[in-house]
Amino acid sequence: MECFNTQAAEDHAKREGEYEARLEYLEPIIANIYDRVKKHIEADPVLIEFAEKYCDELDDFIMEVAKEQMKVEGY
Repeated sequence: MECFNTQAAEDHAKREGEYEARLEYLEPIIANIYDRVKKHIEADPVLIEFAEKYCDELDDFIMEVAKEQMKVEGY
């Protein structure tokens, strides 16, 4: 009886490699979206006021908006 399923290990390694490749691909896209959202929010006093009123930190608000923007753009 084999204690270690080599096919499962190979499949896991393949998925891990695919994940890392996707992350490498998405990293600059995520940074770009975050930067655009941050610039937009920081330029709008109404959004700044909203963030100050309802969020612990401005960066938390920016991150949540950036996450939603990523969904809108299909990432």
